[in-house]
Amino acid sequence: MTKRVSVTTSGKKMKPRIGITVGEATGVGPELALQCVALPEVMQRCRPVLYGNETVVARIAATVGRDVPESVVSVGSLAADTIEPGKFTASTGLASYQAVASAIDDALSKKIDGIVTGPIQKLSLIHI
Repeated sequence: MTKRVSVTTSGKKMKPRIGITVGEATGVGPELALQCVALPEVMQRCRPVLYGNETVVARIAATVGRDVPESVVSVGSLAADTIEPGKFTASTGLASYQAVASAIDDALSKKIDGIVTGPIQKLSLIHI
């Protein structure tokens, strides 16, 4: 397996920055993303960047006993107090879409080196 690294202008090798979208805010995606960035194996191989609403990520992190990662790109205006586990809405669908779109934009502009997408409830997307 080839390990991909970024190289700075000084020639120093850096681990790739991988964007991880948190997926559907009311599903398992945010918890999975938080667990992923807490794994030492992940941190040894890359510099993860979470994409999702920072307030929602913080609320879910507190609920599952995880720290909020230092690198979160806050996307959208989904209110943390309006989400209910397992209840997918047009607002949560829009938030998951915005996270993916933002990560794609950052990958195309070389701010990140790759993307991992969290699970999305496709039915919530048809209402946006």
